[in-house]
Amino acid sequence: MAASILAGTLRCIAGWVVVVVVVAALGAAAHAAAATPAGPSFDCGRAQGPVEAAICADPQLAARDAAMAQLFELVGVDAMASGPSGELEAQKQWLARRDQDCAKAASVGACLAGEYDARLQELAVGALIRAPDAALAELRRQSPAQAALYEAIDKMATLPDGAERADAVAALLAPEFAKVSQSDQAAALLSPIASARDAAATLGNFAHFIDLTGAVDDPAVTIPCEAIIRRSELLGALDSMFGSSMDNQLGGSDCAAMLPPPPRFAALAATAITVSMSSPDCTGTLRYAGLRDYNELLISIQLDREGARAGPDPDVARRSAAFQRAHRAEMTAGSAELADYYAGTLHAPNPAGAKRAVSEVVDAAYEVCQ
Repeated sequence: MAASILAGTLRCIAGWVVVVVVVAALGAAAHAAAATPAGPSFDCGRAQGPVEAAICADPQLAARDAAMAQLFELVGVDAMASGPSGELEAQKQWLARRDQDCAKAASVGACLAGEYDARLQELAVGALIRAPDAALAELRRQSPAQAALYEAIDKMATLPDGAERADAVAALLAPEFAKVSQSDQAAALLSPIASARDAAATLGNFAHFIDLTGAVDDPAVTIPCEAIIRRSELLGALDSMFGSSMDNQLGGSDCAAMLPPPPRFAALAATAITVSMSSPDCTGTLRYAGLRDYNELLISIQLDREGARAGPDPDVARRSAAFQRAHRAEMTAGSAELADYYAGTLHAPNPAGAKRAVSEVVDAAYEVCQ
C-alpha cells in the first residue's frame, strides 16, 4: 500500500505544476503588496452593510481580509491535486456565518477580528506545505511559538532524512520540548524521547511529540493533510494518547477539507459511527480515544494505507455484521465509490482492498464504544 500512495502521488506531478504556478504568482503578488498598506479583497467604494463597512474602516481588518483572499486562492486545489478542495464550500459557509454573527455583535470589529483569525489559521495550515512563506507569515502573526511547530512540520515533510533536517527541526522544537517535559501528564508519555533532538530524529518520534503538544497548547496543532501524504508516518500525530477525555484536546488534521472523502463512503462512515454510538452501552470517556482512532483510520483508508488490523472481538463482530446486513446497499455503494477513488485519484486500482476497508470501517465504528 505504501507503493500505491507513492505511485499515486508521483502521477499527480502534472497537477502539482498548476499549484506551483499559482503559488509562485501569488507569492510574487504578496511580496509586491507588502510595500504598501493592504486594502481588503473587495471594493470599499461598494461596501454593503455593517460588516464590510467595519472592514473598510479598520486597516487591521482590511489587512486580514486581503491575507485571507491570498491564502484562500492557495488552497482551492485538494491535497492530491486531483480536484477542488473542501475549502471552497467552507469559505462560503464562513462568509455567511461572518456576516450573520458579526452584524449583530455588540462589537462588530472585535467579532470580525476573532472570526478572521480563526479562518486565517485554517487556511494557513492548508497552505503550509505548498506555500510555506505565506502560511508561516500568518501563523507567526497569530502565535510565533506555535508557528515554530508548523515550520518544523513543513521541514519534516519536505526535507530529506538526515542530520541537517534533524538539527534544524530540533532548534524549532526546543522551546516546546521544555513545556511538554514540564507537564506531568505529557511527560509521562514522552519516553523514549529525552530531548528536542530525539523528537526530531525520526518521523515516528516527531509525530509522537507533536501529538503530545496538544496536552500543553490551546489550540492544538493541526497536521496538514499534504504533510501526511508526503510522509505517511505523520499519521501518528493523530493517535489517541491518554485513553480519556484528554484525547479530545489533542490536535487533528485538515484532511476533511483538503482531501474531501468520496461522498458515499463518507456517508457510510458517518452512519456507522452514529448508529454505534447511539447504543445505551456507549458511555464513558474512552469514546474520545476511540473517535480519534476512528478518524485516523478513515484518513488511512482514503489513502489506501490502512494496513493490517486485528479482527474484532465477538461482540463487535456480531454488531458489525448486523449493521452490514441492514445497510447492504450503502456498503456496496461505498465500496464501489472507494474503489473508483483508488483507481482515479491514487492511480492504484484496489477493489478488493476497498471492499475490505469498508467492512473495517464498520468494525472500527463499533470498537469505539468498547
